[in-house]
Amino acid sequence: IGRGRNTFSSGIEGAWTTYQFQWDNEFFKLLRDNGRDYELITGPGGLYQWRNPYNNLMMMTTDLALYFDDDYREIVHLFAEDEYELDRQFAAVWEKLTTNGGQWSDNKFCINADELDLDLDEMPTRKRDYYGKRRKEEKKGGKSSGDGKYKNWLW
Repeated sequence: IGRGRNTFSSGIEGAWTTYQFQWDNEFFKLLRDNGRDYELITGPGGLYQWRNPYNNLMMMTTDLALYFDDDYREIVHLFAEDEYELDRQFAAVWEKLTTNGGQWSDNKFCINADELDLDLDEMPTRKRDYYGKRRKEEKKGGKSSGDGKYKNWLW
């Protein structure tokens, strides 16, 4: 994949997170912890991008804008500190986008994963149950996700 004669990229090169094929909240943790420290560089593709001086991961200006906006910075902190809340919000928005169509397209569709040429056995999987404990606490009326300020903020 990506090695054809006519293959080209956007010019933005590099990884945003340590494990690119693993779903987690590292992106938001990096923004929270290192948002002010990224250095503007010219990347291998010849375009400007931002490099984290501690681990050489990259971001774009639009990524860092989330940190420098007061309202979005609160959401960055919420998602960095509460992976379950990120999962919950993402699931709700993804479901709306792919089943209700949102406001983007009249010809919405999903690709059947069986049609893709992927070896899912080689995809990394999460080694912990990140829902179990939190769900039990919520059912008992215990700890909830976030302070409610951004509850369902995306939908």
